Amino acid sequence: MIYFTGDTHLWHRQILNFESRPFSSVEEMTHKMIEGWNQQVKDEDYIYHLGDVSLGDFEKTREVFRQLKGRKNQIHHSF
Repeated sequence: MIYFTGDTHLWHRQILNFESRPFSSVEEMTHKMIEGWNQQVKDEDYIYHLGDVSLGDFEKTREVFRQLKGRKNQIHHSF
């Protein structure tokens, strides 16, 4: 299976308010996103992340990606 996603905004505290995300913290949001992703995606699936991955610490973001199933690819773009 091939999936496309974007705008995860990991570790972006203000996105909780900007987008009315129903979480009390970015830690809760991240935990739920990992849980939901791994319920849907299999290890052999391909995931293309179209942008706005994270607004936070690189190492913490990398740790999240290590927990996510699938073969992940970031698509870079510029205008």
